[in-house]
Amino acid sequence: MRRRPAKYFDMAEAAKRLGVTRSAIHLAIGEKGYAAFIRLWSKEAHLEFYYGFLRKIAEAKLSHVPWKGQNGREPAAADRR
Repeated sequence: MRRRPAKYFDMAEAAKRLGVTRSAIHLAIGEKGYAAFIRLWSKEAHLEFYYGFLRKIAEAKLSHVPWKGQNGREPAAADRR
């Protein structure tokens, strides 16, 4: 069996001292994981990445972004679906 690093035992001991249970830790990790999933893999996140990619290409090739509005701002990703 592999030994875990000392840091792991320090964190586990600190959690015990604070009264943190495994279920509380699992819940916190699950919530953070789901938030990261939404932030990185949602439809809106993909659209923002994709349109950012298109924007960089347009600026490199054309020196401007042709789809920007008259106010100089681009439509939000939600408006471009």
